[in-house]
Amino acid sequence: MKLLVADFLFVNAHKDMNINFINAISKFAETDVLSLDGYYDDQREAFHKNKVSLLDVSAVRKSGALGARNFSLELMKKAAEAAQKKNYDAVLCLGFETTLFGMELGKFKGLPVFIFHHKNIDELTSSTKRIAFGSYKNKVYHVVFEEFFRNRLVNEIGVRAERVFVIPHPAKAIKGVPTEKSYDCIGLCNSNDEGFIQEAINKDSDFKRHGIRILLRSKSQEKKEGAVEVIKGFMDKEVYDELMAAGKTVFVPLPESYIYRLSGSIYDALSRGKLVYTTSKYYAKEYERRYPGTCKYVGTVDELIERLQEKGNGGTTASFQQFIDGHSIETVSNDIKRMVSTVLKETNS
Repeated sequence: MKLLVADFLFVNAHKDMNINFINAISKFAETDVLSLDGYYDDQREAFHKNKVSLLDVSAVRKSGALGARNFSLELMKKAAEAAQKKNYDAVLCLGFETTLFGMELGKFKGLPVFIFHHKNIDELTSSTKRIAFGSYKNKVYHVVFEEFFRNRLVNEIGVRAERVFVIPHPAKAIKGVPTEKSYDCIGLCNSNDEGFIQEAINKDSDFKRHGIRILLRSKSQEKKEGAVEVIKGFMDKEVYDELMAAGKTVFVPLPESYIYRLSGSIYDALSRGKLVYTTSKYYAKEYERRYPGTCKYVGTVDELIERLQEKGNGGTTASFQQFIDGHSIETVSNDIKRMVSTVLKETNS
């Protein structure tokens, strides 16, 4: 089996995930990967050992919505050109632009195309994007990370059930780095609900009264003193890893618009064996069912304070290991192989 792996977004936050997917795919297929301007240069040696070939391309990335769309279109054209030069069995797109994807789909000349959803399903609340998506929704195969997302595509958007596959987001156990810092709770998600952060700041004295130290990440504000600390903007991996190691638990306050998409912060926390508190009712309910004691719901800052005062309510080692096993590279590889093989068998029969 020979597969082309493409990406029409090249989001930096998705890079580690993409690498894991590529390694999973390379376990069962000859794999070519579209690489933008050295995006995967730090993986060349490892990819070479796994017999992954990088196809280097260039594309101009300009600021603004129009620039992003033109960038995505240019990458789709490059991928279609690559697909036309070799006899691939299928194309796997690890990231795609919802509105424009259908414009270049015909250039893949009948190859089965699999698209991996990130925020795309949430974008379908836009009538314009939903109409655009409707033009190709049953011409491709869809990969989502949760059954909940699949149900939305099939039952509400009208994608045929046989065209939607649930593949777990790859994860592996992460060991904490040494640190002298310590927090009762850490919230480093880049999509944190800013309203929730402000409410936590306003209740600094309540956290202090109960002896709780919490560190949150914001896009717009900073607070360096008190029981509630807030840091702003980008942080490099070394800083992130140290702060994650310093947190006894992890808080993920997701915005209301954040529904049918993966929370990488929840996955990252569970990979580190950290109990998660989240404002997402779905993740709290579903993950608590699958992995008891690993993910709990909080609806307000007061509820978070109450939760953080509880003792011994975290998941067992077995619960966290069950999560790791269900999202391992081997599990993901087997699931993708089964998915692609099923589609190829049907299209070739």
